[in-house]
Amino acid sequence: MNHRTEQRHPIDGLYRSLDVDDTGTAVSVIVKTRGETRDIDCLYCYEKHKEAPGGARVGAGQIRRLAELFKGRPLAVELHGGEPLTAGRDHIAEILTELAALPQVVRVTVQTNGVLLDADWLDMFDGLCPDLQIGVSLDGDAQGNAWRVGYDGKPVYPRVAAALDLLAERGRSVGVIAAVTPAVLGRAEAVLDHLASFGSVNAISFVPCFDSTIRRSTALPGRRRAASRILQQAAVTAEDGPAWAIHPDEYAQFVLAATAHWISAGRFTRIKLEPAVSTIRRLRGLGTGFCHFSDLKCDHVFTLYPDGRLGSCDELPWPQARLVQLESAADQHEGDPRSAGLPPAEPGQGPDEQVHDLRLPRLSRLPRADPPRSPGARGGAMAPGGLYSCEQSPAPWSPNCWAPEHVSRRLTDTGVCHRGTVR
Repeated sequence: MNHRTEQRHPIDGLYRSLDVDDTGTAVSVIVKTRGETRDIDCLYCYEKHKEAPGGARVGAGQIRRLAELFKGRPLAVELHGGEPLTAGRDHIAEILTELAALPQVVRVTVQTNGVLLDADWLDMFDGLCPDLQIGVSLDGDAQGNAWRVGYDGKPVYPRVAAALDLLAERGRSVGVIAAVTPAVLGRAEAVLDHLASFGSVNAISFVPCFDSTIRRSTALPGRRRAASRILQQAAVTAEDGPAWAIHPDEYAQFVLAATAHWISAGRFTRIKLEPAVSTIRRLRGLGTGFCHFSDLKCDHVFTLYPDGRLGSCDELPWPQARLVQLESAADQHEGDPRSAGLPPAEPGQGPDEQVHDLRLPRLSRLPRADPPRSPGARGGAMAPGGLYSCEQSPAPWSPNCWAPEHVSRRLTDTGVCHRGTVR
């Protein structure tokens, strides 16, 4: 008897492709509310390395057309940037009002640097979207936030810390995204304790800054160079990459130390720590909502830009991640679908089915056993695109999908977790 073994890439069992018939599973839409426009100038910001029209704004009408494109499928919407609050309170109020009127929207999140967040913003959020989830970007303590500066080159940490205190006063709980850079290496316990000291913080996500291929400062229009860009230029002159970049092993060691302290200090009773929680859940065969560990990953994440471009996850490189122009896609049933940038219809496929069949760019892993130091990043936290090459296919991989594997392996190898159980 001949036995035939089908060879499958291990990633195939980790991520689900978008099923056009599964209209009950939500997709995530990252709304780049202001493109790359922001009120501070973090030196490692990955948005500065992408095509994103500065100054333009995503409008309520585009939100409505987006909902029409996905028809009845549930949507989880994240207002992102750049800095979304630079769109202004009135404009964000229009977007929130539109989202509130869409029954298919199951969750709304805003990711902000916190600098503009004040009582007036919170009053508006409470009035229009009481369930709005707020995420704040802060890289730990003042020392850890060395790369988060204004255009004047001065730290923004004090203003963000004040915003977190205000959120606590208002009874708001927030999650913090903290980039792991050399400024926090070796200090995982202190950084975790500092973030946990804010009464508003109930979740912390440590993400790696893998940027070793960045070799030049990003351009800024105008004759005068901002102080922040001078700082950035000085940070990218090293032969092994910018001064804020770290190695995957350094990230894994940081996560291990943070996780051990999170457990031993009892922080787990109030703080959800990522990627620790998702690592443990996946090792135990459970699901997670944390993108980099979720099976509802690349095929279920879309990004909308102010100029109407709709793409896959915003961490994927352009132009490979581009899918369609929103206005053309919403109206494509009236004309030739090719004008909307959609693939040709399959035999027997109707216009409505084709709109949902958004062909995403597949990212195929190159043959490497372990990721080298900070490969091929396009800039910013969690953007190591160099491990992957692009080809057209309905099911993409994230450029970060090896990072969970790397951390999971280190957690189990060092004994912090054993067979999915915290020790």
